[in-house]
Amino acid sequence: MSRTRLAATAATCLGVAALIAPAGVSAVASGAPPTAKAGSSQVFVNCETFSRGRFSYDASIRPSTCTFQGLPNGGATEWRFSSLRWAGWGTTIAVATGLYHYRHGEYKDGKFVYPVVSQRIVLSRLRTGCDGRRFYTSASDGEQTNRLADSCTAEQ
Repeated sequence: MSRTRLAATAATCLGVAALIAPAGVSAVASGAPPTAKAGSSQVFVNCETFSRGRFSYDASIRPSTCTFQGLPNGGATEWRFSSLRWAGWGTTIAVATGLYHYRHGEYKDGKFVYPVVSQRIVLSRLRTGCDGRRFYTSASDGEQTNRLADSCTAEQ
């Protein structure tokens, strides 16, 4: 049997199997390819970025660097982290340790420096947002808690 005829026969069989599969039987059980919602099993967090003259969000999974921008954008706390190491990602609470970069510098020994310290951050409050994906929408550093975006844009 030729490859073309074999492929057509397989497609016909899969189509018939999908049509006669009892209600409640998934497409995977019938042999058809699964059609899951994009990102339905993943959990994301929005990391703020700045490019082309405007702020935007990047939906990230276990980011190693992230700027967590609290809402509303104007006047809310912004936390810049690098070297993040995550525990519990995808569960109701994800905890990371990393390097926190202070936004505002200070004078030390006659120089203007921006301190960098080891810090822990906790993400929680899973919500369905942009494109049906699940996002962490709360970040806490142990002293303050920020509401985070679950949208695709920085305007919220």
